[in-house]
Amino acid sequence: MRMATPQTARLVRLINAEAHMPGLSAEERRDLFQLKNMAISQLIASRAAAIRYGYQWKGRDRAMLVVTIAEATSVHMPFDGLSQEAQSIVVRRIGTPEFWMSQRRRAAG
Repeated sequence: MRMATPQTARLVRLINAEAHMPGLSAEERRDLFQLKNMAISQLIASRAAAIRYGYQWKGRDRAMLVVTIAEATSVHMPFDGLSQEAQSIVVRRIGTPEFWMSQRRRAAG
């Protein structure tokens, strides 16, 4: 189960990059985003399955899941329940919650 997550996470990042390439039709872009959403769902499902079978996602593994979903969806994921080490990984990769809130305010106008 742990091996599937890095592969799925990589797939999400590749799909996201491809979906933002110029020259894609609206239909191609929609198909890629649907595929990305399915991959994100798989990431979340694999985490839920891991917990059911007794593997607790903590520290670096959980931080990387948060980072992957946040990068793939371009939204900030909450820090709730992340260890200090995990929070530092998230901050290094995608910024602080305050940064994301300021970006949202700026985008809102």
